[in-house]
Amino acid sequence: MSPSYLKYPYLAMVVIGLGELMATLDHSIVNVALPSAQMDLGFDDSLRSWIISVYALAFGSLLPLGGALVGRFGQRQAFMLGLVGFAAASVLGGLAQSFVVLVAGRAIQGMFAALLAPAALSLLITCFDGRPLRRRAFGVFAMLAISGAAIGMILGGILTQYLDWRWCMLINAVFAAIAQIGAWVGLPTTAPIRDSRIDIAGAVTSGGGLSLLLYAFSNAETQAWTSPIVTGCLLAGCLLLAVFIAIERRVQTPLVPLTIFQDRSRNAAFLAAFTAVLGLFGVMLLLTYELQRNLGFGPLQTGFGFLPMAAGLMISATLTPVKLLPHLGARVILAGGLLLAAVALILLSFTTSGLDYRAVLAPLVILGLGLGATISTSIETATRNIPDHHAGVAAAVTSAVQQIGGAFGAALLAGIAHRAGTAPELGFGTAVLRGFDVAMGSIALLFVLVAAVTWVLRPGHRQRPYEVRPEPSTFRS
Repeated sequence: MSPSYLKYPYLAMVVIGLGELMATLDHSIVNVALPSAQMDLGFDDSLRSWIISVYALAFGSLLPLGGALVGRFGQRQAFMLGLVGFAAASVLGGLAQSFVVLVAGRAIQGMFAALLAPAALSLLITCFDGRPLRRRAFGVFAMLAISGAAIGMILGGILTQYLDWRWCMLINAVFAAIAQIGAWVGLPTTAPIRDSRIDIAGAVTSGGGLSLLLYAFSNAETQAWTSPIVTGCLLAGCLLLAVFIAIERRVQTPLVPLTIFQDRSRNAAFLAAFTAVLGLFGVMLLLTYELQRNLGFGPLQTGFGFLPMAAGLMISATLTPVKLLPHLGARVILAGGLLLAAVALILLSFTTSGLDYRAVLAPLVILGLGLGATISTSIETATRNIPDHHAGVAAAVTSAVQQIGGAFGAALLAGIAHRAGTAPELGFGTAVLRGFDVAMGSIALLFVLVAAVTWVLRPGHRQRPYEVRPEPSTFRS
């Protein structure tokens, strides 16, 4: 659908972005509220991680099913249902009087986020298929999607310090109400896909495989990669995903059509997005430790400490699709953004020894600029030439790639930093800083390698059209 058919295209852009922001915000908004929630509800330290991980597990594992349900319900209807369900789950968690109810609220949040996120991106794909408004819309969307974690830390600190930790959950009801009104006014009514039967076997195997992988990644830091539970979950998750691929090759209406992966440009975009989000979440985790442990920052200070990176992300993600992508092409931006981020990580590895926040300001801005350019371009490239009836699935795959990358990055960099930082002869403080430096250098090397791979995978010619049989439009006239 061309933007000219939208009555309020900029309102649609804001509403879709707000829906995506809600889903990404809740990865981090409760982090700084955990100590207050623990004091209020009285649960043990060993249970705190579940409040974070249960959301990521439900969100990431149900994304393929969520993408299929977008086609079943229709994009606008799925988006509005996701908003209602997410708001209800947030109220449940915000009013919780026990740990079990709080975790249940977070789990249900993740379930509806798995519907809300692909519905938002699929609406963006189908509503904005003209240029340059399409690129501007994708820039705004990517800016909100990738800066959501940093915004969540800042907003969570403000709400916890000046109101109450429960508002970190309840605030979603306010966002949902605004987005619901905007969706009713500004989004086009969509019809369900005619033949949208749900692939149950695919949903079970993909959900099980992704949940096992995400669980393994989230526990690798505390239990080590070689522990039986982590190794077992990794092997079982990979096995279930292999079964899922075999099922998708045979069924008539697959949950995820494998033709999505036939285009090398799209695969390069998926790889770049996975790697960029891996680095983003890993750096945020380790730098949070460094700011609080070595510089004595409190939760709110730590959140504001990420503002330079968030500013770089927002500027780059917003401007790159409009100003740079038409002239340089995706190939240059995907590889160049990763290389720029690698430079920032190398600079970070040389600035921690002075224990001065001013020394990390410039590297954080550069890191935000590089990752913002890479992620915004990868989202736009991965969803280009996708027909309306597969927009929900393509959106779900794009979101799943980022979810897995974020979980894997946090576990990987924490593991590298821990191993490199266990040197008793250096003293505790020096060993910890050494671990941070090694982790930054390792992820910088990975960025360089992936930049080279994306340069080879992403051809210089135009991305070829998506090859599928024609389907009727999903928009009602």
